[in-house]
Amino acid sequence: MSQHSEGIIATSSCVQGILPKLALGEDQFSHLSKRERIEKAHSVTETYLDIFGDDFYLEAHRHGIEDEETMNDLVQYLAKRYDIPVITANDCHYARPEDYEIQKVRTCLSRSEGGGDNVLLTDEDGGRFAHENMHVKGPEEMISLFEEFPDAAENTMRIAESCGARLPMEEGEYFFPEFPDLGPAETPKERLTEECAKGFRRRYPGATQAHKDRMRYELGVIDEMGFNDYFLIVSDVVQWAKAQGIRVGPGRGSAAGSMVTYCLGITDLDPMKHGLLFDRFLNHARTTMPDIDIDFDDKRREEVIRHIRAKYGEDRVSEAITFNRFQLKQAIRDTSRVFGLKPTEQDDVADEIKAIRKEHDVDTVEGLLEVSPKLRRKRQDDERFNKTCEKAEDMIGLARHPGRHPAAVIVTPDETSEHVPTQALKSSGEKHIVTQFDGDQLEDLGLLKIDVLGLSALSEIDRALEMARDLGYDISEEDLESRDDPKVYEEIFATGDTKGVFQFESDGMRQFLEQMEPTEFVHIAAMNALYRPGPMQQIPEFIARMHGEQETVYIDPSIHDAIKDDVSDILGDTYGIMVFQEQVMQVCQEVAGFSLGQADIMRRAIGKKKQKLLMEQKQKFVEGCVEQGYDRSLGETIFQKIEEFADYAFNRAHSSSYAALAYKQAYLKCYCREAFQAAIVQSKSDDGDRADQVRELRREGVDVKRPSVNKSKAEFAATGEGEVRFGLSTIKYVGKEAQVFLEERETGGPFESFMECLCRCTPNARAVKALIKAGAFDDFDLSRAAMMEAHDKVLTYARKRRNYKQGSRKSMPDAPKVHDVAEFPRQSRFQQEREVASTYTGGPPTDDFQWLARHLSGHEHAHKGTRYRLELATVMKVKEQTTSNGNRMWWVTYQTAGYEIPDSAAMWDSTYEEIGDHLRPDTAVMLVLETDVRGEYAGSYTVENAVPARQIPARFGQVACVETQSPEAARSALERLSQLPEGEMEA
Repeated sequence: MSQHSEGIIATSSCVQGILPKLALGEDQFSHLSKRERIEKAHSVTETYLDIFGDDFYLEAHRHGIEDEETMNDLVQYLAKRYDIPVITANDCHYARPEDYEIQKVRTCLSRSEGGGDNVLLTDEDGGRFAHENMHVKGPEEMISLFEEFPDAAENTMRIAESCGARLPMEEGEYFFPEFPDLGPAETPKERLTEECAKGFRRRYPGATQAHKDRMRYELGVIDEMGFNDYFLIVSDVVQWAKAQGIRVGPGRGSAAGSMVTYCLGITDLDPMKHGLLFDRFLNHARTTMPDIDIDFDDKRREEVIRHIRAKYGEDRVSEAITFNRFQLKQAIRDTSRVFGLKPTEQDDVADEIKAIRKEHDVDTVEGLLEVSPKLRRKRQDDERFNKTCEKAEDMIGLARHPGRHPAAVIVTPDETSEHVPTQALKSSGEKHIVTQFDGDQLEDLGLLKIDVLGLSALSEIDRALEMARDLGYDISEEDLESRDDPKVYEEIFATGDTKGVFQFESDGMRQFLEQMEPTEFVHIAAMNALYRPGPMQQIPEFIARMHGEQETVYIDPSIHDAIKDDVSDILGDTYGIMVFQEQVMQVCQEVAGFSLGQADIMRRAIGKKKQKLLMEQKQKFVEGCVEQGYDRSLGETIFQKIEEFADYAFNRAHSSSYAALAYKQAYLKCYCREAFQAAIVQSKSDDGDRADQVRELRREGVDVKRPSVNKSKAEFAATGEGEVRFGLSTIKYVGKEAQVFLEERETGGPFESFMECLCRCTPNARAVKALIKAGAFDDFDLSRAAMMEAHDKVLTYARKRRNYKQGSRKSMPDAPKVHDVAEFPRQSRFQQEREVASTYTGGPPTDDFQWLARHLSGHEHAHKGTRYRLELATVMKVKEQTTSNGNRMWWVTYQTAGYEIPDSAAMWDSTYEEIGDHLRPDTAVMLVLETDVRGEYAGSYTVENAVPARQIPARFGQVACVETQSPEAARSALERLSQLPEGEMEA
């Protein structure tokens, strides 16, 4: 055997291998005669034997493919000729025989990617690369398929026994890298103890004995469980990031309950002060690894990963793979492609699913069909969709494609490939090495996983803080970390003014905050935990008790008197309600005498809902209550109530950490609102999200200024009280060119004219055109149309002028003449702004008709039994759709004068024929909307008329939805219009 092949076992492969191709006369061997192929087969076999010796095996396959029988004949011949052992192999493309049809669907989908026509299941070669009999076969089935190879099963087992891989690892077996920065003869335990001592003195200058005992306990557990290196490595990563000015979150998950992580600077919440438990994070009863997840500024997360690679070695650091799996909508959409639904039909189905899921929590095809009459009818009427529904159900949950895990970084003590298979995966244009096992599997293998998460809230805080200081506000890090400023609670949290505040910005959360009127940190930490499905039902009771409107009851009225004295210290700050998992554990400790480790096991057992395990825990708990002096029946009642509460109790360490992060943003919003808002809008990388945020700013009364080459920064910036301005780099196609303008403006002063600006900066033409469309050159005395017409010749002049100054041109060129011309039509200007900024940089078309917004928009009235609403709006999109009956209808998407985008309004084809010309995108119109007041569509609108806003003064009767033979209604409309101040009748 060659020394290069030691430890390698080789087999001859399936029909795609070199020996089978020789048997079949395929590919590069097609020109050889049969005799020549046999001779070549001998030569190849002898080469393999020379390399691998007794570790070379021949493979036989039988999946019902004709070519395999020819291959098996060659295998049988070579096995006898050279005395080579034969193994029987099976391609496993799916688990069960009945999964073959789904494999065909997936094969068609994979062949349809990359453009071109879809491959349909009904095509002649639709399932070309999907084969029957490629399921996972049991030993009996495999043996019965290969009677001519009686020793094959034994040979296969010989290979398995020769392999040294062990899966899973032994419990408590870990493969951690050693912390690299230890001194001579220094142990990880000594270094960790020393680092914690330094942090302890800094964090607890007036430490009590309880603090010291807690620290000793935690260090003891960490050492006994073998995690000293792990904590040192994580601490090193965090301290490096902070030294580089990368903002790190205050904590995440149960790790914030550790005094060790607090003293190492990994987390920033004092666990003693906030009632956080180390045992919720790590204890002797837990057999899993500690899990320290860390949030970093999302803009600089990659720097952290690069540091880890540099410190521990490129070949020892990889990222974890993750699998995007089919969900309901994608499963139906993708499956419908192979059954021949047209793209418009696919969109129609997808839109219906999206609408249904807003109202119903469905994640199965059957559940969807139960609540959607439209899709039920489609299934009955369209056999293609019927088949789609049958197969889509089986697609849900299957892996769709691999990707990079958003956080997990794996660090191994030697080459990663020694522990787990890896692969190269492209993401964002770069190649990343990822493991082929996902995060949970990697932990089962005992590998070190660090979750390096990117959190936009952190970059928003940095950006807002920088802008606030530029505007002259004196805000320190200590202010952000204080968590005790009454003004922040009174003006932000208690009023529900938390749009843009991390985890507190949803409409429902804001409504509850208004009811709660929080005044201290524990209130917002509790709300953060309660505002989730399940515990949300406890919010009204929590608020009522907090305001003294209801009596505080500990756990349940039936046991209140018996246990209130014992649990009041645990549940007092949440008014008797078990909101947090840590409280559940502490109650178990108090009433049943459990250790916190035992209490954690019970808490997790309740969460897993395994009946046998639950019964075991219940018995231990009730016996513990009896030993603590409680009646058995009371112990059973307490367990029942704990079971109900623990089902939704939340991790206090995590909730408090994220509430601390929210407080920082709320503080900035309270003391420098414009800086906070500018940072939020800049953080939105998606065009649609950024446009939404700009609308939100305008809705709050912030003056959002168009970009300006003389006044803008690179990004969105707060430029004054209640004022935010577009950044130059936020305009499409500008990007890094923005820096050229900023640097030239810094050194040479403001730009005096369009020509001077381009001569000094000489940007590329694409960027110039985008900036013209966005209004960035509006400071100069030229129309956008004139600048667009002249920009090419001005840029040509600017380049020649630059070349002359640099000496590569002999004469100074003549400056071109730039003449002003009539401005672009209004609609064109608005359309161009949206094209390059995804929203209107200078405000939407409706801003020019504020007199209408004040006096007519939002007016509701009834006419002949039908309710109408007038809405001044900017038309965004008009989309055609075919109904299930084959009729045309339309959907009108619009933005109100109040900068909101409601659900699209329906419009019938007959109405479109009459008013379609008025519904041009980027124009202001007065919509006459019929209000649906009953049935499943109650509250939705249908467009009955649309009048261009500029025509309103002449067409008030039509706007008011009155007929010419209705003088009374016409007079009413005229009276409304006559109340407008003089001069405002004209648009």
